[in-house]
Amino acid sequence: MQIPAELRTALDVQLEGIPRTPLIERAGRISTLYRDSTGSSIAIRDATDALAYAITRSPATYGAVRNTLSHLAQRNPVFTPQSALDLGAGAGAASWAVAETWPSISTITQADANHPLLNLGKTLAQHSPVTALRNASQITTDLTKNIPAQPADLILLSYILAELSSEQAQSLVLAAWSLATAALVLIEPGTPAGYKRLMTARRILLGDEAYILAPCPHQQACPLTPPDWCHFAQRIERSRDHRLLKSADLPYEDEKFSYLIAVREPYFTEPYSARILARPNRQQNSIALKLCQPDGAANIVTIHRRDKDLFKQAKKKGWGDNF
Repeated sequence: MQIPAELRTALDVQLEGIPRTPLIERAGRISTLYRDSTGSSIAIRDATDALAYAITRSPATYGAVRNTLSHLAQRNPVFTPQSALDLGAGAGAASWAVAETWPSISTITQADANHPLLNLGKTLAQHSPVTALRNASQITTDLTKNIPAQPADLILLSYILAELSSEQAQSLVLAAWSLATAALVLIEPGTPAGYKRLMTARRILLGDEAYILAPCPHQQACPLTPPDWCHFAQRIERSRDHRLLKSADLPYEDEKFSYLIAVREPYFTEPYSARILARPNRQQNSIALKLCQPDGAANIVTIHRRDKDLFKQAKKKGWGDNF
């Protein structure tokens, strides 16, 4: 997956005339602070920090959110949100994914405590062909203390729960759900800790009349047990500056992420298939799939070449797909 050409152009414009060495140093510092669980309010202090962060993280964030929203669109093709609220919007990568998924969206609101990131996001958005993104409303606010009381069809919480305490995260999830008129989308790093945060959110949401649309094909307890966890991957193309700031050689990176899509009852559609939870194990005469099933079970199913139609279908499927 590539980020939108307009977003790449917008980032390139911001990089014009900027020495790369200071950006590399800033990117390294920010990465270290985030690994130490330091929030963006400390890690990103000014416009240069914001640019370094956007170059290194926007592609992965965009890819994970775009991937997730594709499952929402797939499970409910008639859902066309007219409004979106991006909580913890940062430099706006998640909002770009919303605009790419539903270009006809009317309004987008972005909220974040970090003004340099929001300000950069506003500048980058001017290159988008989607009017709602170019005209997105921005609110600078600490989401642990003041959540915009602004209902929206679609509410996003991407890569934000990790920066909060358990109590703050649970409060934010409940507050976001109360504002969601149709769907709430949560995305976290694809780590055991990220998955655990989403499972806590899942239990809270199911207890508040939410329906889980994806990735789970059921409303029962998650069948996975530690050390196993549910996560997915999205391959993202890296630009030259992306590789430079991350000291990376490969022209791509694989963003590991976990996600959860909760919807109101009118927007729920019954699951019709299982979810593939890992890369298929492909052999010459068989394909083994790790599946989360609509009955709430998780198991390995082996499809043999002699089952011609099923084998042909399995050959086209990948990690995260329905089957």
